[in-house]
Amino acid sequence: WPFYTYNPYVAADSDDSYGTSQITDITITDALTFVAIDYYSYYPAGGWVAFASNMYITDNNTFRANIMGIFACDNEGNIVESKNLDERYDVNRGERNRVLLVFPRIPTGIREVDIIEPNGFFWRGIKINNID
Repeated sequence: WPFYTYNPYVAADSDDSYGTSQITDITITDALTFVAIDYYSYYPAGGWVAFASNMYITDNNTFRANIMGIFACDNEGNIVESKNLDERYDVNRGERNRVLLVFPRIPTGIREVDIIEPNGFFWRGIKINNID
């Protein structure tokens, strides 16, 4: 423990012509799953980002768990502050915004998950390291 997946393969993600997001790594500990995301906005005047409290992680079979929290990180990935779910945060055009999503631990043996924010972001077919 923990298990790390760096730059995981993602089969499909949200189509957002004015922003882009990338899962940079996933860490699975004894109790939690951490998903690090870099988000960039390309709206002419910047934009905003928010993560909904109804966001969840699932293997589309036996496991589904709601998000527990979100943290803003610095450029090295260190947590700098807790953020509120369902709240909009302004982002500057072209600037990297690194966040850490926190979920309950993914059960052992699951090798692919989806992260879904109904009516918002999604990442499908995320390949992860999670040994049996």
